[in-house]
Amino acid sequence: MKIIDVHSHWGTKRGYPLQTPAEREQQKATWNSQVNYHSEAEMAQYFRDSNVQTILDFGFSKFMQMEEMQALHDYAFETEAAHRDVILGHWIHIDPRRSGEAGLKELRRCIDKRVGFLGLGVSASLSPDCRGPNATSSSTVGQNN
Repeated sequence: MKIIDVHSHWGTKRGYPLQTPAEREQQKATWNSQVNYHSEAEMAQYFRDSNVQTILDFGFSKFMQMEEMQALHDYAFETEAAHRDVILGHWIHIDPRRSGEAGLKELRRCIDKRVGFLGLGVSASLSPDCRGPNATSSSTVGQNN
């Protein structure tokens, strides 16, 4: 049976949803598991072996600075192009409250650059970023770009 997973998370170090040491500690506390990264090729092979095609999610990217977010989106499109048989597309998250006009431009860029499916996830979560109030760069929540 062919499975299409419309919301899956990355298994690579760069795409893994829990990026900081604090987030990875929360994984251990919540799910009693450790991070086990895979290469892009290993992740794609796992999907093949499981007979799954998927749409991958970058929910954490809404907290990034625009330059970092753009690089992450480019990484997603490159990985998808290399593994079109199993990666159908991506959910990207751009918070318009944080990114304003730059976020709209990035959404347009992603629409124009996309390989397959592209979905815009608008998270209603206002959870504070666990990276803390003194975090900088990609870890600062509420900072205007």
